Amino acid sequence: MTPDAGWRRALRAGRLLGGCALVMLGLVWVTVEWTEPRMARHRERDRLAQVQEIAGPATTAPGALRFLTLSAAGELHQNAPFTAYQIIVDERVDAVVLPAVAPDGYSGQIELLVGIDAEGRIRGVRVTRHHETAGLGDRIDRAHSTWITQFDGRSLGNPPEERWNVRKDGGAFDQITGATLTPRAVIHAVAGALKYFQQHREKLLVPAPEPVESP
Repeated sequence: MTPDAGWRRALRAGRLLGGCALVMLGLVWVTVEWTEPRMARHRERDRLAQVQEIAGPATTAPGALRFLTLSAAGELHQNAPFTAYQIIVDERVDAVVLPAVAPDGYSGQIELLVGIDAEGRIRGVRVTRHHETAGLGDRIDRAHSTWITQFDGRSLGNPPEERWNVRKDGGAFDQITGATLTPRAVIHAVAGALKYFQQHREKLLVPAPEPVESP
């Protein structure tokens, strides 16, 4: 085989490999474009179900669940406009559910929903997404333990601000054996949500104009 023939053969092989790579990239792109909207819908459906779990039966009444679009908020570690949820009872805001992020989990950021009633007391907290260690840090998830329920009924001042931490650090909240960083991050994020509610209480307690259907 002459050098020119070998070069042409190598060039054809390179073109074939390049074509296959482009086809594979195209397939990946099409798959992502097709699945991402479906995944987003599933995530929103799951989130609305957790909002309902936090707020209770009141969310099932017609017009009881409303969206509230808010600006980026450092207290919640929301770096872009985001959506909060209002629970309307007798034409007033009975509770607000705020999405908060704990950026300092052991294995990355932890996403939460924090329900706060009109008096500033926590109605409930749920983890919506995390990457914490199975069997340890994942106990923050209500599906794995009741640890997250210790926030129910708490507020700023109950406990005092300096005690919004794990007991190991002199705080009022239980830690998780072998996973102190995870609960510490969640506790700080919940306290941040309470501070945000206190600072923006007036706006948060004005009912949004457009009701949405319950999940």
